[in-house]
Amino acid sequence: MMMTVLSIILWLISNFLPSSEQREIWVIQKNSHMVVSGKTNINSFDCTIENYGKTDTLSWTTAKEKSTKSAPKIVGRLTIPVLKFDCGHKMMTKDLQKTLKAPQYPVMTVDFLSFSKSLSKVKPEELLTGQAEIKLAGMTKKYAISYVFKKNKNGFFELAGFQNILFSDFNLTPPSKLGGAIRVDNELEVTFNLILQKI
Repeated sequence: MMMTVLSIILWLISNFLPSSEQREIWVIQKNSHMVVSGKTNINSFDCTIENYGKTDTLSWTTAKEKSTKSAPKIVGRLTIPVLKFDCGHKMMTKDLQKTLKAPQYPVMTVDFLSFSKSLSKVKPEELLTGQAEIKLAGMTKKYAISYVFKKNKNGFFELAGFQNILFSDFNLTPPSKLGGAIRVDNELEVTFNLILQKI
């Protein structure tokens, strides 16, 4: 399979770092997806982004010396268009986008800050943890996120992360209808599944 221009550039960068450092780069595939799950006082719901729609990268820079115990340096960001969320119900989708202030803040970002180990050292189905910052509706909150890393049937790798967040973390009020007769809970579960390929 021929490498894309982006892959070639990233490969060149990773191979011409100073000898004291080692870098690995993973390309986030376009078919990565995200699910935001919540509950109301009546039922539960899922709002999804079925297709990330763009290519991004995750990269680690680590010292080669075994005596160095510093954590790998992580560079990676997801930029998620809020208007791409689909709750499977037109009114609910509109309410969520309005609550997240989509016109003023059209994107949600996830900045990966650290992982407990680099992905090349993770065993299939192994759990790992890391720090990430989520920016939503103009507010930024840092979370400790849990992940599962595995290889899928198509030969790509999947990094599944999951974290509970609160509307109130971002100074947002959960939507309600019919004078409060239908109320969305403050807590949401965010699950993202990154389809990755190492280059």
